[in-house]
Amino acid sequence: MLWLLRSDSWLERRAVVRPHESFLDEVFAIFPCFYFIIDLKHDILYLYNMTVVTLGNDVLRQKCAPVETVTEEHAKLAEEMFELMDASDGVGLAAPQVGLSIRMFVLMSDDDVRRVFINPQIIATSTETCEMEEGCLSIPGLYEKIVRPAKVSVQALNEKGKPFVLEADGLLARIIQHENDHLDGILYIDRGDPLFKFKAEENAKRREERRAKKAAAKAARDAKIAAKKAAKE
Repeated sequence: MLWLLRSDSWLERRAVVRPHESFLDEVFAIFPCFYFIIDLKHDILYLYNMTVVTLGNDVLRQKCAPVETVTEEHAKLAEEMFELMDASDGVGLAAPQVGLSIRMFVLMSDDDVRRVFINPQIIATSTETCEMEEGCLSIPGLYEKIVRPAKVSVQALNEKGKPFVLEADGLLARIIQHENDHLDGILYIDRGDPLFKFKAEENAKRREERRAKKAAAKAARDAKIAAKKAAKE
């Protein structure tokens, strides 16, 4: 069982993980206002730093788990997802894009209304379709025209756990469908030209190879510096 917990709300939720109280009190004092993922089954505590994960990360291809109970942590999580989305010049952001495999996404369409969707379900789509260019924060720099239903009806919970139903068209309908796909491990490149998908995946592989090469070079430099220090001592 996993718990998403923000350290500054620990005093309110400490009964959830009572066997770990003394240890977590110390950790959360060092890392105030951070998110942690607590694995109660395996007694593991993960420090969670919110960043946008990119194509190639396994979490983007996982089917997300539903949120069992909407808590204050989810409202705070939504706030930080909005901040990251705005900083990244996005219009929507799904939980798996920040490394959390839960059924939740946030968006702000051209009506400038911030909306949170938890456990969303698209319950109806129009027979009419439309083509729009799409991009994704997890696949930076690439855009493709994708055909989707022009209108959708969606039911979900908001950040307070209140159920709602929304009928959407235009850009709002497009964002809802795009972000909802993320929750099932589907990316917009899966719905377009197969050659475009191949290009995107190859770009991601090259980017990861460059990242791994830089990390290896840094590790080698650090090891060399450590060896020199050890030799002097």
